[in-house]
Amino acid sequence: MSTQIFIEKQLKFLFRKGKYEDKTMLLWAGVNKAKNWDEYYKEYKEGKRFFYVIEFNNCVIGEAWLILPNSNCFLPEIHRLGIDPIFRRLGLGEWFINQIQIETKKLGFTKIGLGVETDNEIALNLYLKNDFKKGKIEQDSWLETDPISKKDILYKTEILKMEKEI
Repeated sequence: MSTQIFIEKQLKFLFRKGKYEDKTMLLWAGVNKAKNWDEYYKEYKEGKRFFYVIEFNNCVIGEAWLILPNSNCFLPEIHRLGIDPIFRRLGLGEWFINQIQIETKKLGFTKIGLGVETDNEIALNLYLKNDFKKGKIEQDSWLETDPISKKDILYKTEILKMEKEI
């Protein structure tokens, strides 16, 4: 994979494969993002998913995972795409998606998918702008322990599945 560079408003950004050490630079992503980190990274080492980042001045300011097809998904899927809020609205999301699509195509795939929470209008608009087509809505839920009360909290959301030809 060749490293790609994006320049916007005289700022230089780098797209590259992620590495384990990048975990420490994802603090902007919040606790929830890091929760499954070790599980994700194990699958990355096993070749079941890829990890990509955007770097600015040697700091990771964007991350995304590409999950390869398995028993739960039938086409490669982008997961946990996120950009540091300070760097949003510069066109990085569109560029990041494009770079991930290029890498996915190099792997021999012709389609790519993703899931987005139905109430995440900003992300939904980004994906629609990039020619992702709406699919079915799935229910998702997960259990988290509140760090203060130590009580389990059940979270529920709706996920809109989207896909596109690449």
